[in-house]
Amino acid sequence: MFWDGNYLAFAAIPYLEPASMLLIEEPENGLHPARIAEVMRVLREVSKTTQVLIATHSPLVVNEMQPEEVTVITRTPETGTRATLIKDTPNFAKRSSVYALGELWLSYANGVDEAPLLDEGRS
Repeated sequence: MFWDGNYLAFAAIPYLEPASMLLIEEPENGLHPARIAEVMRVLREVSKTTQVLIATHSPLVVNEMQPEEVTVITRTPETGTRATLIKDTPNFAKRSSVYALGELWLSYANGVDEAPLLDEGRS
């Protein structure tokens, strides 16, 4: 079952010495997409006692999170670098009724501030 090295490493996290913070860059790298939910479950458990900071480029990882856990980092020449909770982005309530959280996040990651609601009837 633990044939994937990254998966084995994530499985060991709860057994490590407690730390004040755990930083993980792109936890999806090297993992089968079906394993992401389980890894995120482990990280959520660890986050009960340790601050966990994840940097990702994967909408699959973001889909396993809650809106209050997702921060969008943007940088423009006009405003510089800004960090905004995804739930505080413009029209979040309306957009989140149409798109999955990972899709919303991806629209910001791709530089689209206001992705149009292309299919109002989509569930």
